[in-house]
Amino acid sequence: MLSRLQDALSEHDVDTIQITYSETEHGLYMLRSMPSVDVAIVQCHFEPVAIELLSLLRRKAKSVLFDGATVSGLDVDAVASNWRVSLDMCMRHLIERGHRNIGMIGSTGRSRPIEAIRLHYESLRAWSPGGAVLHDPVWLDSLPNEDNLGEIGEALDVARRPDGSFPWSALVIWGALDGKLLQGVFSERDIAVPGDLSVVLLGHPGVATESNNFFTVIGSSAAETISALCELTLRRMADERAEFVTRYLEPVIAEGQSEVDTI
Repeated sequence: MLSRLQDALSEHDVDTIQITYSETEHGLYMLRSMPSVDVAIVQCHFEPVAIELLSLLRRKAKSVLFDGATVSGLDVDAVASNWRVSLDMCMRHLIERGHRNIGMIGSTGRSRPIEAIRLHYESLRAWSPGGAVLHDPVWLDSLPNEDNLGEIGEALDVARRPDGSFPWSALVIWGALDGKLLQGVFSERDIAVPGDLSVVLLGHPGVATESNNFFTVIGSSAAETISALCELTLRRMADERAEFVTRYLEPVIAEGQSEVDTI
C-alpha cells in the first residue's frame, strides 16, 4: 500500500522519502539523519508511539500525518480505520447470514486500535445483537503479523471439540495479515472453510495478501486509505495552519469464499 501512496503523491509532484524501522531506537537513529520535510507520514498501527520519537518527528517535519489512530489530542493529522463500526458491520453481516454462535480472535496489544476492538467486542457480548451468542474471545499475546499464525492455530486446537466441531458456526479474526498462510493454518488441521467453519477477517479490503482472493474481509479499503492520506498531505502542504483532523474511514465488505449461510 505504501508504494501506491507514493505513486499517488508523485502525480501531484510530491517527492517522498521512505524510512523503515523495526523498533523505536532504530527509528530514532534513522530520523536523526533524515533531512527536514514538509509532511512526515507515519505508519505505526500496533505499537505505542514513543514521546521521544514523536518529538523528533515534529522537529524534522513541519507537520505529521499518522496512518492509524495511534495518537489523538495532539497537533497531528490522522487517517484511521473505524474498527468499532467495522466490528458492528461484521456481526450484522454474519447474523443476517443466519449465524447465531460467533467466535472472535484478536490481540492483547496496547495500541488504541487493538484496545478499541477488545472493548467493543465485550460491549457487544453484553447485549447479544440479533440474539446471537458471542463466545468468549481469544486474545493473542502477539501483535498482528505472520508470527501470530501459530497462536491462531493453537486457539483453534483448544476450541475444537472431540468430534471435530467448534462451538461457533462463524469465526471473526482480527490481525491475520497473510491470507495464504492463514489458509494453511486451517488446512493443516483438516478444517474445511467454509464447510466446517465460516471465517471473516477484520482488515483492509483491496489488500490482496490479506484476502488471498478467498477470505471475506471487512474494514476500510486500501484505496480509500490512500486517497485520504494523499488528500490530507496536500491539504497540509497548502496550508500549514489548517485545523488538525482525524479522519475515520467507513468500512466496506469485500465478500470472498470463506463463509456460507447457516440455518
